[in-house]
Amino acid sequence: MFLLRHPASIAISWHEASPDKRTPAEAAADALRYMKATERARKAPPGVTVRMRT
Repeated sequence: MFLLRHPASIAISWHEASPDKRTPAEAAADALRYMKATERARKAPPGVTVRMRT
């Protein structure tokens, strides 16, 4: 199962969860790496995709 969120939502959430560990820019870079990995996984064996609306 793949849970998809808006990229900005991911970055904001990650930064707010631990602002002392990553800046907003670092959170955005981490989110981009995460999204790329998710896209690679989605192209592998089939799975269910769930789109989360915030």
